Amino acid sequence: MRTKRKGRGMRAPLSQYEIKIYNKGLQYSQPINILRFEKKVVKMTNIIKGGILFLSELMKRGFAEKCLQELMRCFEETVVTEKINTKLLTNAELKIYEIDINPRYWGQASRKQKHKYKPLFTSIIDRLGMQKLKAITRMLLQQKDLEIINC
Repeated sequence: MRTKRKGRGMRAPLSQYEIKIYNKGLQYSQPINILRFEKKVVKMTNIIKGGILFLSELMKRGFAEKCLQELMRCFEETVVTEKINTKLLTNAELKIYEIDINPRYWGQASRKQKHKYKPLFTSIIDRLGMQKLKAITRMLLQQKDLEIINC
């Protein structure tokens, strides 16, 4: 991901929106890591879906809750990779892991390939991931959601 300041991250551009994940703390030279998981809407049809959106609607509780639900849905679809003990894999699982650990694979894979291999790869990571990054991040996002909703 290109940034104006220093930083590291990944972005996944889609037709109506893009997902960005990056270290906001590094971007602003903070002493701690601050994960930013963002859905950047490119086409408003993704938000409006049949109605006109007014600026005042952004402040309504229901709108914020829908946005947070949509953000969590996007997070669940995100592939999170991490190191595993490959000695625990079968030969078939090892082949899947070695192909799918490469982020460029996901950009080049066909829809059919993604549909087939994503659940297999996710299962391997969920079962053997050394840091449980997706589970921990999911929990932190849910905590932040509750904090925002209760404001």
